[in-house]
Amino acid sequence: MLAPAFLYACGTGALTPVIVLAALSLGAHQAVAGAIVTAAAVAAGVAAIPAGYVINSSANAAA
Repeated sequence: MLAPAFLYACGTGALTPVIVLAALSLGAHQAVAGAIVTAAAVAAGVAAIPAGYVINSSANAAA
């Protein structure tokens, strides 16, 4: 059950420095690069709540 969450966390952790380096190489300021990473993390956290409701309701419907 925890394998998908672990894989997602590993992928996010591996991708975060790449996003920062890509933003910096495109000429973004350091603060903007940090804001991009922060926005991605907040969006993932906000999206997790409705995704949990959908998964829960589909599991209840199947049971």
